[in-house]
Amino acid sequence: MLKTHRILARALKVAMQRDIVTRNVATLVEPPSSTEEEIEPVSQAEARGLLGPGSGAP
Repeated sequence: MLKTHRILARALKVAMQRDIVTRNVATLVEPPSSTEEEIEPVSQAEARGLLGPGSGAP
């Protein structure tokens, strides 16, 4: 979400510089915090279940 906010804020800043918009509303809010969550990968059995019988997986 932080990346999205940064991209939007930058795009609006450029739009202000080009007189396309009059205000950068992204600067009115606090950017979201950047908390990284640990990703838990699926097991082999779970992956095979997700792929299904027709996937060609042994």
